[in-house]
Amino acid sequence: ADRGSIPFLELYPDAVPAACDLLSHLLVFDPVERYDVCQALEHPYLRNLHFPEDEPCGPVIDRREFDFERLSLSTEEFKEEILHEVELYHTQGGLEPDGGLGAESKLEGAVAGMSTDHK
Repeated sequence: ADRGSIPFLELYPDAVPAACDLLSHLLVFDPVERYDVCQALEHPYLRNLHFPEDEPCGPVIDRREFDFERLSLSTEEFKEEILHEVELYHTQGGLEPDGGLGAESKLEGAVAGMSTDHK
């Protein structure tokens, strides 16, 4: 837990302890520390909903796809990025009329320029 955090059971004393424990693992800011889907499904709180033989797994996503999380953007820049994403996906299936992806956003440019020597 982070310094200064208040345990969920302290905030919600009538809650199911296992639910609070699961939330405390899902709501972790650091994506490396945060539970992934498989870990969440294996948690005791979801025991009755976990059927490994009937849970397809998607492809592993390269951590570099989340490099944008390390950028420091102003509120206005975040608003611009959100608008850019909305515009991108509300055009013809994410494509501009000429078939291209459209103008690169500040975020895309910054991420493209980041170091690629990740583990």
